[in-house]
Amino acid sequence: MPTTYWAFPTQTFTAWDANGDPVAGAKASIFEAGTSTPLVVYTDTALATPHAVPMVADGNGVFAPIYISGPDEIKIDVTDASDVQLPGYPVDNITGTPIGGLAASAIVFAPTSTLAAVEVQTAIESLDTLTQRTKNRMIEAETAGSSDAYTLDAVGTITAYADGDIFVLRANRDNTGAVTLNVDSVAAKNWKRHDGTTYVAYTASEIRDGNHYWVEYDSTADEFRTIFEMRRPATQAEAEAGTAIAVAMDALRVKQAILALDPAHLTRGTPIATTSGTEHDFTSLAAGINRITVILDGVNLSGTDDLLIQLGDAGGFEATSYDSEISEGTTGESRGDGFQITKSVGASDLLSGIITLVRINANDWISAGNTGEDSGNTNVKVSAGRKTLSAELTDIRLTPTGSDTFDAGSVNIFTE
Repeated sequence: MPTTYWAFPTQTFTAWDANGDPVAGAKASIFEAGTSTPLVVYTDTALATPHAVPMVADGNGVFAPIYISGPDEIKIDVTDASDVQLPGYPVDNITGTPIGGLAASAIVFAPTSTLAAVEVQTAIESLDTLTQRTKNRMIEAETAGSSDAYTLDAVGTITAYADGDIFVLRANRDNTGAVTLNVDSVAAKNWKRHDGTTYVAYTASEIRDGNHYWVEYDSTADEFRTIFEMRRPATQAEAEAGTAIAVAMDALRVKQAILALDPAHLTRGTPIATTSGTEHDFTSLAAGINRITVILDGVNLSGTDDLLIQLGDAGGFEATSYDSEISEGTTGESRGDGFQITKSVGASDLLSGIITLVRINANDWISAGNTGEDSGNTNVKVSAGRKTLSAELTDIRLTPTGSDTFDAGSVNIFTE
């Protein structure tokens, strides 16, 4: 049955004269819009009983309800009982109202470049679909499924894939090979990444647990494609191992990776002034050190004692069992209470030089060094030695061979 309409926004209408008074017994004639062709109108919504022609108003100028079956617009002409046309008539292009109220599907409008609908109901449904797809672009969901078959319950429900659909997701596991993605149980599709030239299948561990992905459906290729990836931060273990892929490295992790790949990384200690005292220690050295460089800068003693380097471990500093030799010019000497690094020094001589200690295995250390003085003596002191500690090295001490005290200069170390 065709939709039935009222001719006016209300079910009845009233005839008025020029003074604004109702016109009793007024007559109304109904025509198709823009024509003089009479239009049959009805007294009931079933369109079973036509109105008389013309329609006659009651004593208050009120006409009975008018129901029509299209067209949507009509023309109406009203006269008084003597057939004299009332002011304002005829009125053309009057739009009817659907029975039961104005249904959304009956309200029409021109489509736009982005919305093809031409009536409100379809437009609402289109916008609802768009809203669901927009949710998927904006709100992240976590994947499920098993192995390399990933599934996703989308935030905005979908029943079919459309070209350009984008889903924001967080992977809940690493992959082991080529992967598929199935959203809302629509269908499993290949999920690929771009390799700089084209889209290719993922290989093992390229999808990482905790990484975030923006995935777009391409209807031509009938597959999902990663268009953006936000990688989770690498752990320290991953940074140091240097084998993890598809993770993000911040400055700290890069440093840890460099240190792990280059265990001989150079670390400078804090200089110690040697202007007083009888010994100067560098303690609590980091575990795993393999090389130490000791640097003397203008060091002086109160007398003519020579200088020793002694090593310490968890049991304290060791003052025995050193194989230490030093030479100056054609003379030399040896001792066993430490690595001797100077020889025949005057009380006013300022000593500078570098001594290197290297761990060759376990707790075995080899020393080698050169020192000189500012007194004009051109003979450089050349030293070497060996020492086996009872445990891992933890401390280094600079001390005189006798009872002299320090009164000038500084000492520092570099560890690797």
